Amino acid sequence: AALWYSGEFEKSLDSKIVWSRLAPGASEWTEPEVVYDDPDRSDGNATLWVHEDGTLYVFFVTICANGWAEAKVRMIKSSDLGKTWSDPVFLREEYCMNVRHRPLRLGNGELLLPVYLECLAMPAFVRSADDFETWKQDPPASILEHLGQIQPALIQGEGGIYIATQEYVK
Repeated sequence: AALWYSGEFEKSLDSKIVWSRLAPGASEWTEPEVVYDDPDRSDGNATLWVHEDGTLYVFFVTICANGWAEAKVRMIKSSDLGKTWSDPVFLREEYCMNVRHRPLRLGNGELLLPVYLECLAMPAFVRSADDFETWKQDPPASILEHLGQIQPALIQGEGGIYIATQEYVK
């Protein structure tokens, strides 16, 4: 499956989360279908994660005011391969948090969702011990030497967890 946001332009009110799927053995992708659309707001930066039990999780942002700094991270789930989706929940009520990459299952079973604080251009993480039934925000990552790091991605390797970020220059 491929997931993205689609609209007239980035941050336009018609931006919605869409996806297309390629069935095993198929040579053509399905026509894009809407996964989520807040008709009064712009949705973007979606990422898809598949739970070990097959439940689909989509994390995305909804811009609640004028721009990315006024975004809030949301989550929806599907237990029927995307035929139906749950109502969205906010992972944080305050503005400023954004997402771009899927969570990582840690060795202790917790999930770590990489996010970033748009207004500070600084990575942070949302942590859950119960598959996002509940969650908490970890403090901003202090492992980086300066501000200006957005869209963190996580991978787990032999030596631990590695963080990659995109440098952001204002």
